[in-house]
Amino acid sequence: MQRIAIIDIGSNSARLVITHIYKNGAYNMVYNQKEALRLSQKTAAGLYRHH
Repeated sequence: MQRIAIIDIGSNSARLVITHIYKNGAYNMVYNQKEALRLSQKTAAGLYRHH
């Protein structure tokens, strides 16, 4: 068995998925979490600025 973690960070949300992949090709998602970030809205409002 192999454990794979995938992290996807976008401007509106971030997602973490952890999956077990077995030698026979089968897989099982063991963890999945998604959080709203709304970075694009905060940047447009001037809350985040790069110096």
